[in-house]
Amino acid sequence: MAELEQSELTVVYMSIRSMELSLVGAGVGGGITHTRELRVLNFKKAMHSPDANDWRNEINKGKVQFDKYNPLTLVTRSSIPKSSKVLTTTWAFKMKSNGDRRGRLDARGYEQVDGCHYASDSIAVPFTNPITVRTVLMLWFMNPG
Repeated sequence: MAELEQSELTVVYMSIRSMELSLVGAGVGGGITHTRELRVLNFKKAMHSPDANDWRNEINKGKVQFDKYNPLTLVTRSSIPKSSKVLTTTWAFKMKSNGDRRGRLDARGYEQVDGCHYASDSIAVPFTNPITVRTVLMLWFMNPG
């Protein structure tokens, strides 16, 4: 709480009291004329779009990140147990509302079979960021009940 600035407190307070929702959706700027431009593209569609060079740049940025952080370990197929499932990957590309392009490499998790490759009763992916934590805490502290 001590880290929040007075301007942040005022904005949260004003938004709660007036029950006004703002900054929802595509917003303005970035050269976006319609929200349908914000849809996710697969690799094939992205490479056949007029922005193919920009999407290739996103792939190169992803490659640089992989080289920098080395999140994966290269293994030979012969070292993988026969009972294991090797997941394939695909690229997902999206134009952000501010005009930035984002590309990410996704594992095709839908290729897994429940009970064989994973246990559905033990799936958990906790994810948050500091802004979300601050917002939830502010809403909780401001709740009169």
